[in-house]
Amino acid sequence: MTKNNLKNIIDEYYRNIQVPENLEQKLSDTIDNLAERERTPVKRMKLTPIYKMAAAAIIVVAAGISIFIASHQLQKNNIYAIADTCQTAEEVYQETEKALTAIAGALNKGIYKLEESADKISESKEIVERHFTKSY
Repeated sequence: MTKNNLKNIIDEYYRNIQVPENLEQKLSDTIDNLAERERTPVKRMKLTPIYKMAAAAIIVVAAGISIFIASHQLQKNNIYAIADTCQTAEEVYQETEKALTAIAGALNKGIYKLEESADKISESKEIVERHFTKSY
């Protein structure tokens, strides 16, 4: 087969293909529709404050119900046994004093750490101020 023979066969094949008359119009319409879809923004559901409040309310109600059921089950099983651990007022006073001493110790420790942090912050502030006054 020569090039010309092959070319003639291919040309003959493509001449016999039937193309619909309105194909060009359909393609043009399809392209226009696709272009219009790309320009149109996709509508997304906005979380308005009402939806947020509704979701929060559902969560609160669900948590409340689960806590209520759990506490009801514990009370039913008598796990909550409230009993006095102290027999006299002196024992109550000593236990309260121990608890308050522990709380005071924790607060004092926190205040000490807070004072240390405040000192470090003021030192850092002085250093920064010195560097800025030197550079200008």
